[in-house]
Amino acid sequence: MARLTPELALAVQEACAEARRCRHREVDAAHVIRALLRLPVVLGTLSVRGVSVALVNEELEARLAGLPAVTSYRDGAEVALSAPVEAAMRGSMVLRWIRPLSALAMFDALTGAEKMREVVARSRFDQAPVDGIARAALAAAQARGHRNVLVEHALYALLDAPAVANAIRHLGRDVGEVRKRLDERLQLVVSKRLAERNSLVAFTSLRANLTGARALAPDGIAVNLIREHLGATLAALGLPAFDLLYAVVHGRPLDDALVDASRVEVWLHDDDHTTMEAVVQVLEEAFGAKHAEAEASMRRIHLEGRAAIGCFAREDARARLAVARAFCRDRMMPLRIDTLPAAED
Repeated sequence: MARLTPELALAVQEACAEARRCRHREVDAAHVIRALLRLPVVLGTLSVRGVSVALVNEELEARLAGLPAVTSYRDGAEVALSAPVEAAMRGSMVLRWIRPLSALAMFDALTGAEKMREVVARSRFDQAPVDGIARAALAAAQARGHRNVLVEHALYALLDAPAVANAIRHLGRDVGEVRKRLDERLQLVVSKRLAERNSLVAFTSLRANLTGARALAPDGIAVNLIREHLGATLAALGLPAFDLLYAVVHGRPLDDALVDASRVEVWLHDDDHTTMEAVVQVLEEAFGAKHAEAEASMRRIHLEGRAAIGCFAREDARARLAVARAFCRDRMMPLRIDTLPAAED
């Protein structure tokens, strides 16, 4: 057996544990690939290749559901590796004794088989929605004689995207005026470069994979650029970054108003851009939930789209909401929090 890098060895252990939990007869390639998809190096490589991790996982789950299972294992018995997994781990023995087998090499070996190659091929993002924005950003750079595509060029192109244009209007600003001021700023060409059109698409694919998105969209580019690169530019344009982010994600302006009631019911909403970890932290830090309770509420919000997470006296709710919203603003997490009169009111 070839030597494995530490991260690959851990992924194989996780795959064996999953196979055992599912009572499968052996560790299938799908078990190992699922474990490898959690590694940054694999996730990043798939993003560059335009592959959706969420779609790959869906295909793998369907494959795992059809695997034969056993009633029980002998105490201490290990789950056997399937022939394709053993072959991939064996690799070129001469080379593997010189250099350990890496996670990415293992992934490529497993997905090189015909059936797995078809799984990856079926799981590619449709890049057309964001490719148009990327091309428009490139055109904006070329029209001004700029050698590099900057984040400002991308923002200029995004002003034509309905989600972004409507978000700007929700903030009470005129899109034409914002475009004019941005054009003036582009004369300076001093911001961070995006290098080329393909890098913008890869950047968006990576962020989509990090959030588990199944498709690419212009608002995804907008969200990620607002979060990571456009702070100074938006400030210069008089657009509050978090407020714009919230309006892009939810299609409505941020409303911090507290419902007029003596007792208040607080609801949290699901979205594609607030991480599950952030929701759990909000529930723990702002609303006093224990960790297990917070995780259960987060899953309910994710599955049902929204959920009530508690009833509070009005002033208590005000203080808790202030903590929650400050947390979200500081971390650029556009979590939607609504309040309703509690049932007894």
